[in-house]
Amino acid sequence: MPTYVETNVWHPACALAAVKAIAVRRGRSRDETVRQLLDEHLEAQEHREPDMRLTHISTVLRYPPALGRRKHRWVPEFGGPLRLRLHPGVADRARTVSLRLPGQFQRAHRDYQSRQLTDAVMTAIAVHEPFTDTYLDGLRPVLRHRAARGLWGLAVAATSTAPELAVHEAVSRAEFPDKDGSATGASAGGPGASSRLLRVAAALEGETGWHSAVRFWVAANIARLLLTGPGRDAAERMLFEQGEQWRELRKRPRPSRLDPYKPYLERRFTEGCTSVTQLHGELVAEQAPVTYGMVRAHIATLRRDPSAAPPRPATVRQVTGWLTRHPATLSAEDRIGLKDLLTRCPELDTAAGHVRDFGEMLTDRLGATLPAWIDAVEASRLPGLTGFALHLRRDLDAVIAGLTLDWSSGSVEGAVNRIKRIKRQLYGRAGFHLLRKMIQLQ
Repeated sequence: MPTYVETNVWHPACALAAVKAIAVRRGRSRDETVRQLLDEHLEAQEHREPDMRLTHISTVLRYPPALGRRKHRWVPEFGGPLRLRLHPGVADRARTVSLRLPGQFQRAHRDYQSRQLTDAVMTAIAVHEPFTDTYLDGLRPVLRHRAARGLWGLAVAATSTAPELAVHEAVSRAEFPDKDGSATGASAGGPGASSRLLRVAAALEGETGWHSAVRFWVAANIARLLLTGPGRDAAERMLFEQGEQWRELRKRPRPSRLDPYKPYLERRFTEGCTSVTQLHGELVAEQAPVTYGMVRAHIATLRRDPSAAPPRPATVRQVTGWLTRHPATLSAEDRIGLKDLLTRCPELDTAAGHVRDFGEMLTDRLGATLPAWIDAVEASRLPGLTGFALHLRRDLDAVIAGLTLDWSSGSVEGAVNRIKRIKRQLYGRAGFHLLRKMIQLQ
């Protein structure tokens, strides 16, 4: 008595009816009919090129859907289980020649459509007895593997989200260095960052895509547009010949309600307004049908683009240095930045003139001009600088003498500073006598 391996596959009711019709026509039992159909199918598939092998369209559409809860197991439109009693090794051969989509499992709990054996049996039945129901009505039943992958690729291109595209772009930068050989993107973060990105990208292409019900729904809509009617054979050839062109479609930007307002955002961003809240408020004030998330995503792309980013404004420390340093020590870039800043701010231009005049008094010993300088600063009413000038009046004679005479207390201050330094070095380690001797020795 022959030994059989038993398993189940889940088929729609129309496929089960087709098996019954073939069994009646051949005058054999259902089990023997299924074994014959599968043997004939495997023999034909194994002699074909991998891209030319056949698959049933239900595999790309994941139909029937996953069973879900047990109480839905016998819903009529979902069909029922088909018991297989196969010769040893036949199931493995069937899985080898069947279509497998990215992320598709060979076996999952109560998800028979994820099994490649289901595809082999469905295709074997459809080749001999085409079947249909309300879901499959009008669709081309059998596709070549490459055409089926092309249909799946179009669904992927239509449903890829912006975060998915960002991950794939980062992976491409990690795998392919720049022309000068330097690493960019994730590769610059080391092998750990690249490996994590690769795992995330693989999960997006695989398990995440297989569990996305929207992706199969979009694939069904594309199939009904292309693979129905008199032009379905030509459409199948188009899907077969497109190859990996769907990846280019995936990269194309999709139309958005923000598109008419992007030039305005880019102009404002170049002018230096980088606040998403402010830019979103400006668009909402103009009755623009945009959301905060749309504006934030577009501004994020502009921030990643160095050519679109506005020049970084000068800091207070930089501006102070430009004003207080001697003009001869400024670089050409500093001079351009200072000139642009003074042009845009008249008050700062006035303050810069007073700072330059005071600097000339210090370097050229022009203390006699100090009263006139104080009067000019007081008249300008500039905050900070006016207070400094008025405080000079409290000891005006001493300040004028300091700006006129060559005498200075710098040497005394230097000696005091040196003594304090020695004292700090010896604190807690020596007494007054050692401190006195070290000061005398130096």
